[in-house]
Amino acid sequence: MNQVCVNPDLLLSLLDEIGRHRALADHETDLVEAIVCRGHRSRSLKQHWTARLDRDLLEAAKTKGGVKRFAAAHNLTPQAAYDRLYKLRKAKATQAARA
Repeated sequence: MNQVCVNPDLLLSLLDEIGRHRALADHETDLVEAIVCRGHRSRSLKQHWTARLDRDLLEAAKTKGGVKRFAAAHNLTPQAAYDRLYKLRKAKATQAARA
């Protein structure tokens, strides 16, 4: 995929013109937000954790700097990855205590 550099003011004025004729659908809004806010994740763009991502995160946590590399590879903030790691470890400890 090619990268296209667009002046933010121009992009916003074009989007304003589109908005005058019709409302953007939710997926269109998410796409535009992802383009405009590249590098900055909005609260509306949630990470949906899967069992595979959880396993990969736990594996990455075994190496020094692995969580930060995992976060960068999956377009997450390091804090989001650390928060999920905390929840996974806490759930594992709770299961062990119940057994």
